[in-house]
Amino acid sequence: MVKYKSTFPDGEAVDAALTVAAKIEEHRQGSGTKFLKDDFTWAEPAAPSLTFGTTSGTACEGNDARLSDDRTPKAHAASHKSAGADAIKLDELAAPDDVTTLNASTSIHGLCPRLSGVSTEFLNGLGEWATPEGGSGGTGLTYPGSSTVYLNGNGAWSTPTASGSVFKPGIYIGRTGSGADYICDGVEDNVQIQAAIDAIPAGGVIYILPGTYYCAVRITKTGKSFSIIGIGTVNIIFTTSAALYNGLDFRGTCLFSETGTITSSVSQGDYVITLGSAGGLVAGDLINISNNIKWDATDNDQRCGEMYEIDSISGTTVTLTEPLIRAYSTSNGITVSGYHPIEIHIENINIKMGSESLDHMALTLMITKGSSVRDCKIENAGLAGISFYESYNMEISGCEIRHCLKAGSGYGISLWSGCAVAAVHHNHIANCRHCIAANTNTYINLNRKIHIHHNIIIGGTITGAQPVDAHQQTNDWVVDSNIIVCRSGLYCINQGAKYATITNNWLFGGQGGIAPRGDVSGKQVVIKDNYIFPLAGQGYIYRGFGTPVGTSMEIVGNHFYGGQYGVMLNDDSDEGESYLNITVKDNFMYDVAYDGVVIKANAADVNVDISNNYFKGIGGDAVYLDSNSNSFDFVAVSNNVIIDPNENNSGGSGVCLVNTSYAIVDGNKMYDSNSRSGYGVRTTGTSDYNVVINNVARGMGTKYSLVGEHNQDSGNITM
Repeated sequence: MVKYKSTFPDGEAVDAALTVAAKIEEHRQGSGTKFLKDDFTWAEPAAPSLTFGTTSGTACEGNDARLSDDRTPKAHAASHKSAGADAIKLDELAAPDDVTTLNASTSIHGLCPRLSGVSTEFLNGLGEWATPEGGSGGTGLTYPGSSTVYLNGNGAWSTPTASGSVFKPGIYIGRTGSGADYICDGVEDNVQIQAAIDAIPAGGVIYILPGTYYCAVRITKTGKSFSIIGIGTVNIIFTTSAALYNGLDFRGTCLFSETGTITSSVSQGDYVITLGSAGGLVAGDLINISNNIKWDATDNDQRCGEMYEIDSISGTTVTLTEPLIRAYSTSNGITVSGYHPIEIHIENINIKMGSESLDHMALTLMITKGSSVRDCKIENAGLAGISFYESYNMEISGCEIRHCLKAGSGYGISLWSGCAVAAVHHNHIANCRHCIAANTNTYINLNRKIHIHHNIIIGGTITGAQPVDAHQQTNDWVVDSNIIVCRSGLYCINQGAKYATITNNWLFGGQGGIAPRGDVSGKQVVIKDNYIFPLAGQGYIYRGFGTPVGTSMEIVGNHFYGGQYGVMLNDDSDEGESYLNITVKDNFMYDVAYDGVVIKANAADVNVDISNNYFKGIGGDAVYLDSNSNSFDFVAVSNNVIIDPNENNSGGSGVCLVNTSYAIVDGNKMYDSNSRSGYGVRTTGTSDYNVVINNVARGMGTKYSLVGEHNQDSGNITM
């Protein structure tokens, strides 16, 4: 057809369109099979001209066989996969045939084989349905009916041996109706408990089911290792008469006592010793080595000695698991004791004894190794709650102990007579004369490697109730991260160990801090990062008693609030220990009634470093040093901040040196906000040759008052 452009409102184009329309109307035919031609006539269309064939440029007829042939489609597996355009679900497929080609095998993944229909069969590792060995047609494992028999690695029931067995035989103790191996009826239950302990194989476990058990006599065993574990709440109430060791009492064996000898002297750090006779000792046993040297100048009975574990033994040659901590000379009368220890574990048992003030001992473990007491509760054990004697490598943790208040005793936890390598931690101990103590009743050895940490400790109200107490029969201990509360007039920690580290504790009440015990010379003590809150009008960080001379005292980083004195080494009565090297630094002392640091030398050639401390609100002198008719070798009082000394308005000073020469007082900043009549730096008596430089004093009545003619006094600032 002719195409006409339309260019409205062009007049000529409109006229042309009207002409075409008139012609179409003129020649319209009433037939649906005719079509308008270019000359505006109607006619039937001509038949199409097509060539049929199978080559390019030809058409395919409707009955061509090719239209019904199967042809391989293009690859499109991805469209049927998960998240594909045409994903196929497994449950939309047709039901499968009973074929095995899709089953899993040992080499390929696959489907589960068809179920066997037998309830006692299980699919094994070969993809086959089979009845397991021991299945017995659906009855399962056959139990032998004995609580001391266990299934071993070969699938057989057997009784384990004490050594080399993964399994520990177990015996159950329970109340009437519990079905336990030993049934208790609440009357003299000690009979059944004792019988169970006698019957348990070495290394076995006795489980006590929930309930309350009454024991009329003590329960004891010697020479056997085992464990007692409470399930649920287990209460054991002893109605025994007051006596030593009248609760649970378990002991190893002493092979010989002080009759062994060492054939030649040994040095500190040695591992190997040679005995005169092995005396039946084997690897894993314990030996105690001691000599006739006095340990404490005021204790005529106590000798030097320690407990060690034997690593190996060949003939009479013994190798220890750790080095000797001191030398032993044959000229000093060396004696050796030998022990065969047991291993005991007590867990989750509550023990109640008869009286908080009489001779009752809830749990005694003697000559043990690798033993533990965990999560137990003990009360009314007047003499002692938990006691270890002559033991090596022990742990006491998670226990609650209350009301051990026998006069002169009253131990919550006590480590006696050469205990070595002990951890006492995360316990809660209250109302005991000594909540935790290191002590002795043999005097031939020293406790050592004692670590007391993360306990909550509240002392008792009776005479001498110092909550944590190391008798002078202790070689070394660490007291770390505990909360300790003591009563009026008492100290939180009695420190008798030769080597002591007391750190990160919070000490409340009474005298607050730490006092020495005994007269052991050569002590090395570190008191660091403790917070100390004594009762009003009482208290010290540390107060020295007695007359021994120690090697070193470090008092560093402590916070002290209130109290009488911060640090006192030797008081006005000249009763106080001294140390050859004294460091007091980085401490904070607030609102102290009398003096901050008081040191009166009890020995010659003492070195003192008092530096970087912060004093605020000190009643008298912040620092008071007196050579006490001896002589200081070196004294430095430097870089301290001293605010408001002389709070009592009694002539106190920031720094006071009495009979002290050759001291350096340097860089201290002293300020009295009330402008009282005290001193900044003052020297008295025979003091001379002191260097007082670069200090700042403000507000004191007298900033610097120095006696002697040979002092160096320069760079000081007066405000």
